[in-house]
Amino acid sequence: MALFDDADGEVAGALREVGVADHVDSKLSEISNFRGVKGIIILNDEGHPIRWYFEEAYRSIAFSYISVVNQLLKKVAAALSQLNKVEPASWGEHVTNDITCLRIRSKKNELMITPGAEYTLVIVQDLHVID
Repeated sequence: MALFDDADGEVAGALREVGVADHVDSKLSEISNFRGVKGIIILNDEGHPIRWYFEEAYRSIAFSYISVVNQLLKKVAAALSQLNKVEPASWGEHVTNDITCLRIRSKKNELMITPGAEYTLVIVQDLHVID
């Protein structure tokens, strides 16, 4: 039995055929066992959840995080796009700014968001456990 809930059984079936899902499950299982991790969400390139793991006590907040993360990534990408337009040439070779990792801390939680071309990984940690 996989550790993670699956939003699309067909995706999981296709991944299992090539053995990718088992590798992903094992790596995400390692992450989920780190101290303070409340949950993990993997979003596809359209921002829809395809896999998630949350302890039962925190499962109700998982989908609220998904909505907020999608909105936040769009706003940060737009801001970086504006910065790319005004960056002085004197700063050297022009390299566009892209989001590689976004870390947000609130009074209760910390979100670590790592967007990629096809997937976005979101890890939610309880600050009271990791501090």
